[in-house]
Amino acid sequence: KFKNIKTSKIKIEVGKSRKGKNRYIIGFLISLYNNEIVESKRSLLVICHGFSDSKETLQYYYIPLALQGHTILVYDARGTGESKKAGRRSQFLKRIDDFKKVIEWIKKEDQLKNYDVTSIGFSIGAITVLCGGFSDDYIKKIIAISAMSNYKQNLPKYNPIIMLSYLLKGVKLFPNKVENDKLSPYSIIEYSKQSLSEDVWRKFSKRVFLIHAKNDKIINFKNFQENV
Repeated sequence: KFKNIKTSKIKIEVGKSRKGKNRYIIGFLISLYNNEIVESKRSLLVICHGFSDSKETLQYYYIPLALQGHTILVYDARGTGESKKAGRRSQFLKRIDDFKKVIEWIKKEDQLKNYDVTSIGFSIGAITVLCGGFSDDYIKKIIAISAMSNYKQNLPKYNPIIMLSYLLKGVKLFPNKVENDKLSPYSIIEYSKQSLSEDVWRKFSKRVFLIHAKNDKIINFKNFQENV
């Protein structure tokens, strides 16, 4: 579609099956052909999509950023698109682990390891980048769009269509406390605030940018207020 943009497919190992076969998530690296512009930016944007999305559905968002010279790493989360065999879509905790493995993969890639990394997540992807990336200062910026604060409390219980979809796809609606804390940005952020020095906390929190629509019908705006 865009003659001045190149796309290469990547696969990142995220675990093994019961039979010992490697499991991979599949993604794209997207950038301009003009290496001079790309190298002047030295910016890598890691895109994490929402529950019902795939790496392709967010093209409207990341293609304009690639045209500005940013390098884009976008991948299908486990259970979606080309990463269907990596696991189930409903494995949100493992999605966070997968994100951490993507960041570790970047750190070892000669082409990318010295780029400034920004992680951008939408909905469940926003939980992923906050819970999986807040404590990793290798990530220069975290942009969370429509993030829940407390996972268990803010599942859209009063939207029967969404809840039915979650049930049919095996989403865990009643996690235990340990699981809920790992899936709740508010808990992750509060724990960091208590355990880090004030200077380090300020440095970490300044990297985070929260975006939320006041009229969000699925993830209520109060989540934004709680995370702030």
